[in-house]
Amino acid sequence: MTDKEYAIRIYCLVFHVEDDNGDTDIDGVLDIIASLPERERIALESRYRYDKKYREIAIEIGGLHPSYARHIVEKARVKLRHTIRRRKMSASSMECIRVNGA
Repeated sequence: MTDKEYAIRIYCLVFHVEDDNGDTDIDGVLDIIASLPERERIALESRYRYDKKYREIAIEIGGLHPSYARHIVEKARVKLRHTIRRRKMSASSMECIRVNGA
């Protein structure tokens, strides 16, 4: 999966949409993901870029129980839904900021 495909998948996950309709700010999404703690970043990427099961993610990030790996992925998803982070993922919200001069 390319960076663009991965960014769009995360965007759709955060905004609860099936199609981004070209609204994804690819660089913004990748920057937001990069700002997550390493364990959360690895877990999120393993799950949504490589479609790994929680059992596989648990082994990859340190021999954890699969339910804890799921918790880490969910924690990362919650962080991505934070308002400030959401704004950085959307091209249309960036356009609003440019138009309004903020």
